[in-house]
Amino acid sequence: MAALGAIFVLVNSSSAYALVVAFAMVAASVWYAESNTMDTMLPRGRAVLITGCDTGFGHELCHHLDSVGISVFAGCLDAKSQGAKALRENCSERLHVVQLDVTSQEQVDEALQYMSSNIPKTGFLGVVNNAAMCIKSEIELTTMPQFEQLTQVNILGAVRVTKACLPLLRKYSGRVVNVSSMMGCVYPQYTAAYSLTKHALECFSDILRLEMHKWHVSVSVIEPGNFTAATQCLEDTKLVRSYNEQWDACPETVQAAYGKEHAIDSFLKMSEAERKASARNIYPVIEAMTHALLAIKPKKRYMIGGSNSFIDKYKILSVLAPFLSTYVLDTLTMVLLGKAPTIPEGLLNVPNDTDDDDDDDEDVDVDE
Repeated sequence: MAALGAIFVLVNSSSAYALVVAFAMVAASVWYAESNTMDTMLPRGRAVLITGCDTGFGHELCHHLDSVGISVFAGCLDAKSQGAKALRENCSERLHVVQLDVTSQEQVDEALQYMSSNIPKTGFLGVVNNAAMCIKSEIELTTMPQFEQLTQVNILGAVRVTKACLPLLRKYSGRVVNVSSMMGCVYPQYTAAYSLTKHALECFSDILRLEMHKWHVSVSVIEPGNFTAATQCLEDTKLVRSYNEQWDACPETVQAAYGKEHAIDSFLKMSEAERKASARNIYPVIEAMTHALLAIKPKKRYMIGGSNSFIDKYKILSVLAPFLSTYVLDTLTMVLLGKAPTIPEGLLNVPNDTDDDDDDDEDVDVDE
């Protein structure tokens, strides 16, 4: 009713005051709808498959769910990694580490076969598609193999794992929890390879939610902000290797246009700044994931701010984006999230066209 009232206000008045009131009414209705879903939890003991458990969100979620009595199947890119070893040593016998590269159909099938043979009698609770990769760079500098790799992991990997789990999800009326990002809601510069996969994951989740409704399978999307310091997803060693690969793959004309300082050094500085601005505590994300799995009425979306400052730039943009024109959103994005600290070499020492025109005018003889 509040939403209908807001529409009535907008239709019958064009004043700024009416616009504010309308948005307030919509916000109130959304808050009321969501506030009644926070308490009751499902019985514990069922099984959950989580991808990307070597480090970051997936690793911490494994520890948390194991501690509250969930049977966890922890999919790790490398089942012999330090993260996988830590899970075996620090968690209960309920936790199973499984080798799972989400880009490999063979490994996904083997993991599902193992899980199906070891699911407790209480059944299958759901899948958390958490595995992801990230890189920041100009579109022209990002190589096609890098675009393809992020697409294979971040979106096609989630699709591959979800499709493999759907028979179990339908059987037990389970849950799908897809870990997206606020970059799936907005489009900061230099994030094309990453953001396009998260926008695609948002779309996949929305359509899957509608199609699975008849099977009583819920689909939730987790949209974290900046948690790069906590997850170490922009670690310097990996970034330097990626940027050097980009540089070596670029044609000489592109290298001349951008210059090595802009192509490598400036993005390392931006990644360092991103880490400094990042939230240090990932518990709000773990809490949201847990709620999406265990709440009687899970939310469709969980937007979790991630910043160590009072102003969370990504969350501001993500909340406002649906209500802004493209021009305004572009401007705000440039202002709030900024530009690279250097200018491409091709833009330095560019002749001033106005000065050239003035010189040409001086050379013209005018007959009086």
